[in-house]
Amino acid sequence: MATVTVTVNGRSHVVNCSDGQEGHVARMARGLDQHVQRLAAAVGPTVNESTLLVMAGILLAEEAAQARAELDRRRHGPAGGAAAGEAAVAADLERLAERIDAIARHLETS
Repeated sequence: MATVTVTVNGRSHVVNCSDGQEGHVARMARGLDQHVQRLAAAVGPTVNESTLLVMAGILLAEEAAQARAELDRRRHGPAGGAAAGEAAVAADLERLAERIDAIARHLETS
C-alpha cells in the first residue's frame, strides 16, 4: 500500500492508494483542487471548506453521470445493428481516452 500527499484547497492530505497509483491519485487530486478553486471563487468566502468539498464532489459526480448517460445513449442508440453500435462505442471510447490524456497532460503542467 502506497501513500501520496495531495493538496486540495490549500490543505495537505495523505491518501493511501495501490502501489504504482501515486501519480494517478495526484493528478486526480489536482483536478479536484481545480474544481474546488473555481467553486471557491464563484461562491466566495462564506461557504465553509466541508460544504465546498461536497459541492465539488457533486459537480464531479454530475460530470460522471452525464458521461455514463452519453455512453449508454451511444451504446444503445445507433441504428444499424450491434456492429454499428459497437463501432460507435469504440470510437467514442477512443475520443474519451484522448480527452482524458489531454486533461491529464494539462493537469501535469498546471
